[in-house]
Amino acid sequence: MTVSLDRVWLFDDPRSHGARSILRWAAQGLRRIGKTVHSANLKLNEANSNIHLRNELIEFGPTAVLLANHPAHQFWMQLGFDAPQCDSLVWLFDDPFLMGNEPFSPEEIILLSDPSFEEAAKNRGAVTTLFLPVAAPDVINAQNNPNLKSNVVYVGAAADLTAMRNALSNEMAVYFDSIAERQASQPSLSLDTLLTEYPLTKSKKVTLSGQIAYYIYANANRIHRMQYLQTLANQNLVLYGNEAWRKHIENTPLQSCFQGEIDPLIDYHNLICSVDINLNLRSLQGFSAPTHRDFLVPRLGGFMIASARSDRLSPAEIDPTQRFGFDRFPWAPQADSPEAIAFLVNEWLDKPAERKQWINHAAEVIEQQHLFSHRMKQLNDLLS
Repeated sequence: MTVSLDRVWLFDDPRSHGARSILRWAAQGLRRIGKTVHSANLKLNEANSNIHLRNELIEFGPTAVLLANHPAHQFWMQLGFDAPQCDSLVWLFDDPFLMGNEPFSPEEIILLSDPSFEEAAKNRGAVTTLFLPVAAPDVINAQNNPNLKSNVVYVGAAADLTAMRNALSNEMAVYFDSIAERQASQPSLSLDTLLTEYPLTKSKKVTLSGQIAYYIYANANRIHRMQYLQTLANQNLVLYGNEAWRKHIENTPLQSCFQGEIDPLIDYHNLICSVDINLNLRSLQGFSAPTHRDFLVPRLGGFMIASARSDRLSPAEIDPTQRFGFDRFPWAPQADSPEAIAFLVNEWLDKPAERKQWINHAAEVIEQQHLFSHRMKQLNDLLS
């Protein structure tokens, strides 16, 4: 397999804050290792947006396109091409089992930000998969803002499941909600296990599909995070997120903590270095490799406490050749229960010098090994 990253084309999609940021930083990293990159702007409200994207791609003449999460053949079809015009790289930032069932085509190269995604990617037709974790931006700035100062902060979205729930019968909605409650309290158990142990009726087990899994996972994820956050409500906790949070936190201790949305590209970065403790409440998807928050927070001079990461894969399985240097990775202090995270927050609030020491060490390791320029060089080596 030889793929050239000499000329890489991608598009800036405002609908996805996380993927949008990561691809921007990847483009920055590619440029820093001498590659030519074109990032096209997707204009959502423009009738001819696909035509503009097509024309920009033809004019640029890429050797590869870099896309996020969804099969590349859909992208080529939407732009009106009968066949790929160059090599297609699709970087998965979420479990592909939860993201639809459209198949990947054999010629697409699937980049897995977590190695646990491989099985689901293969089940959807992926032939060539490569583990490629995310990283930290090479160039990024943040300013301490006294107006954003607080003891502890969490920033994250709650999924709006209203439409999906309304499409279910009342019986199924109540059942799936009960499974979500169980998964939130027992995150180590798989959905398949929960559906088997707690069937709809004694003679009827629900068959797990990606859509069902997403509904239960997203519901459980919010419940799980609320369990952690409520133990911190009296610690000057500030919660930023989308409007979907409001109905779930009404009449809970979190209602007074909620500050609404925050600009993800400027204010959020300033927030990270302005608060004493940033929270990283890990997804129930079961990530075992570092996610972008593991890199971004110390890169911006912030301290972090995290919920426990998955132990489904050993360090050797995560990084089989130590290509990515995770043997030295500066993991944040982590808690495996809501009670444990409340204890850790109390402990670390009283240790400003130790917080600073962790930030300095983590930032140094990331600067040396985990910038997007490092990651894109590693990708270039893997592909060539």
